Amino acid sequence: MMLSKVYSRLAGLAAAVNVDRRLGSIAKVVVSCGLVFALVWRFRHDLPSLKAIDPTALVIAIGLLFLQPILIGARWCLLLRQYESNSKFLSLTGVTWFAVFANQFLPAGVGGDAVRIYYARHLGNRLGAATASVLMDRIMALVALVLMVIALTPFLPEAIDRRLILALGTLCAICAIIVTAVYVCVHRSWTGSLRSPLVQRLLTLTHYVMRTLSYPGQSVLALGISIIIHLLSFVAFTMIARSIGIQADAEALLAITALLTFIQVIPISIGGWGVREVAAVSLLSLVGVEAGSALLASLLLGLAYAVASLPGIIIWGFIKIRPNQSTGHGNAPAR
Repeated sequence: MMLSKVYSRLAGLAAAVNVDRRLGSIAKVVVSCGLVFALVWRFRHDLPSLKAIDPTALVIAIGLLFLQPILIGARWCLLLRQYESNSKFLSLTGVTWFAVFANQFLPAGVGGDAVRIYYARHLGNRLGAATASVLMDRIMALVALVLMVIALTPFLPEAIDRRLILALGTLCAICAIIVTAVYVCVHRSWTGSLRSPLVQRLLTLTHYVMRTLSYPGQSVLALGISIIIHLLSFVAFTMIARSIGIQADAEALLAITALLTFIQVIPISIGGWGVREVAAVSLLSLVGVEAGSALLASLLLGLAYAVASLPGIIIWGFIKIRPNQSTGHGNAPAR
């Protein structure tokens, strides 16, 4: 009787989690579609004619974004090497491209990161290494973006309070110091006394993540790749803006694009749709760009992201996932 009660409660909890995920996915669809529709309806008379778009600049912008999944795959491959992984660059790039496609088109709560972790396991990596590599990949991208936002702060419109940007950088640095200090203290003093399986798993994952610090050269290289990836987005948006006649200063456009990139990673929409457009209309208005032009530029950027992600579904279908090392279930870090 007791077991049946426990089973029924667990089943109810699982059902509730699945419902929450569905509701979260529906909410993302509603947010993206609702914001885009509202903006297009509000500024429908101010949108520039599509005939005015320079197709060459748009094609070049899409071409730049085509390079992003390849570079992300290279960064992920570099990070996995720190865990003694033998996964091939081509396989990782194919999985990465499919994950980028998933992030652009699928509202599912698992997202592209779960896709990468899943296939990294099938490529022969330990669960801890697969999870930590994807987590560090995200951290590297975020750190690079924050650094670039701070570096471009002098070029932001004066209406934007620069103290918020500097506070963001300071907060990230403090968080990194606290996490490192807590890990060192726990790992050295309390690991033996903490018997909880959950705590031990968290410590193991933290050990994997912190292991990256023992490879400073590769970490700096991964950070450099992240900067290049973001620069591709910045240049692509600048070219798209120029293609529809936006004549704002290039430095201001780069700085605003950095903020747009940061805003669109907030996980409340699909691929940043809607949230990015609201931010673009608001931020570009500070440098004298009309709302219709800003909205069209943002929509074209989203379209360019989507087109650049489409090969992921094709490449993923052709790449053979074959384990190249043991897929043992142990989570102990490789020594």
